[in-house]
Amino acid sequence: MRTIILFVAFGTTLLAALVVMRVTGGPLARTTSRPAADPVVPSGHSIEPQTLDVSQDGRWVAYVSREERGDRSPLVFHLLDSRKGKEIDLSTIAPDASSGQFSPDGKNLLVLCRRKGGMLLRSLALKTLKATDLCRGGHLSAVWVGSSIAVTEVTSDREFKHLKVVSPDGGKTEETPICGAAIAADQQGRVRVVAAWAADPTKAVTVEDKSKLSFLAMDAKWRKLAVLGTIGRVGSMVWISPSGKYVAYQRRPAGKGMHYTVAVQSTDGKEEREIDAFALPLAITDSGGVLATKATFTPGSTLWFCEKGNTKPTELSEHVRDAALVGSRIYYVHSVVTDRIKSTLKMMDLPESK
Repeated sequence: MRTIILFVAFGTTLLAALVVMRVTGGPLARTTSRPAADPVVPSGHSIEPQTLDVSQDGRWVAYVSREERGDRSPLVFHLLDSRKGKEIDLSTIAPDASSGQFSPDGKNLLVLCRRKGGMLLRSLALKTLKATDLCRGGHLSAVWVGSSIAVTEVTSDREFKHLKVVSPDGGKTEETPICGAAIAADQQGRVRVVAAWAADPTKAVTVEDKSKLSFLAMDAKWRKLAVLGTIGRVGSMVWISPSGKYVAYQRRPAGKGMHYTVAVQSTDGKEEREIDAFALPLAITDSGGVLATKATFTPGSTLWFCEKGNTKPTELSEHVRDAALVGSRIYYVHSVVTDRIKSTLKMMDLPESK
């Protein structure tokens, strides 16, 4: 499916690793590499980093833009119908939403809206743009697990509640035995990544318990498959491949100070490798290839791809602010700075295997 974006609003630095989590999408069908296509939409918006999401069929694109220069200018949530070239302002339907998350079947868009005193999780039917309110809480996050949604909530005492699973129409809610945060899941929801206490994922744990919290791979029945890593060593988003075979994230190796690498692990715990690059992963394929940008503080960075077995990434484009992978198609935000940041949404295909 897409990138799946996990909305986290724990109100502090909770584990920087939990800020935005995504899932790479679509079975990888190799196509011939070619230059970037014409922009999907010529946009003067300043598209915000880590807000881009694309539906599996490529029709729908969601992103957040900043309409004026300055960090305090209003954020506006947009939905683009790429077939019609029509951009829809969702600020009235999803006010103060930080990003969007398409369902694996492309029928719904999940958004988390800030409200006075808390947050509102809302599902939007793309066919009608009808919104369904799913739940409210002080600190919420959510991620698709197949056709359902796993919801994370943190209490006022900063303790994780039991994860619950809700249907996008709001008609069904089930509580799981897991105390922690749902991070990501493959397209069918058969493999999930959860932040919880590795020794006992059902035991209560708080946001501050970093020494106990780990990323765990779990099956569809919330049974532990493998411990992927401790929270304290993770420095970025965590990504999962379409079938749930691999995850990728930025990691600080033990004993190496502030030196960061890109870690790639199999969710069965049997494979692991590192790409020695200070970069932010944006997607991972089922073959273990990683799409990433160089970690910089500039409005745009260099986008690269590194296949499994390679140690040196292949550079694809410069001035990239965000990107999403659907199948073998890369959607990316190309930004140019003049008197303000101007972003354009473009496309290209993954490089062919050598």
